[in-house]
Amino acid sequence: MFIDTHCHLNFDQFKMDLDDELSKAHSVGVKKFLVPSVCSVVWEDLISWQLAYESKGISIALGVHPWWASEEQCQQLNYLEELLSYKSAIALGEIGLDGLKDNYEIQCDLFEKQLGIAKNLNLPVTVHSVKAHSDVVSHLKKVKGVTGVIHGFSGSYEQAQLFVDLGFKIGVGGTITFDRAKKTKDAISRLDVNSLVLETDAPAMPLQHHRTQRNSPIYIPEVFNALLSIRDESEDYLKKMLLENSFEVFPGLA
Repeated sequence: MFIDTHCHLNFDQFKMDLDDELSKAHSVGVKKFLVPSVCSVVWEDLISWQLAYESKGISIALGVHPWWASEEQCQQLNYLEELLSYKSAIALGEIGLDGLKDNYEIQCDLFEKQLGIAKNLNLPVTVHSVKAHSDVVSHLKKVKGVTGVIHGFSGSYEQAQLFVDLGFKIGVGGTITFDRAKKTKDAISRLDVNSLVLETDAPAMPLQHHRTQRNSPIYIPEVFNALLSIRDESEDYLKKMLLENSFEVFPGLA
């Protein structure tokens, strides 16, 4: 069995054919999916949506993505903590920092506050970190005791290891299918196998051979094969470890 630990199946790109896409994913061994939110507007809808698809392996995370960071979203954090307290979600996310966006100061404030909520509720987080690895590390060190996944990781071995040393897993997705991603592939090839989980970020981050297509959990086996090609473990052992790692970091998936 494979798990897609980060995919946005509630996005409009899947609205017309989600049932069919889930059936295809199941047929290639992808049985469970973690779907994070991006802002407060979708939290209640996502909870209702998840209930309709729970039997098909879908779990959710609630949080505010850095692209949506604003004072208004900060004002919704008490409500976020209330929703998470009812165990409707198994993680807090997608949260984090994006150095390519101009709302960076409010991103940092929102990120740290959401980490505090995760710590209070003993929930894992799924973290977006783009051009901001050192600042993400600083915030994680400040709010000690939070674990989760650095999703869609792209960077060096040294950067990845800083996250692993803080108890985080590294999300491995379509990036490693690109020939040009030498630095990231080197990092992923050298990390301890206990630190890796699979993801797609569907519908975004398509694989090299599917650049013009909507990304989907059906491509998780291709991500796995790309990972297998740069690792020393056997196929069966790597599958086993990725599954165990996913359940370790997100116990609610089990």
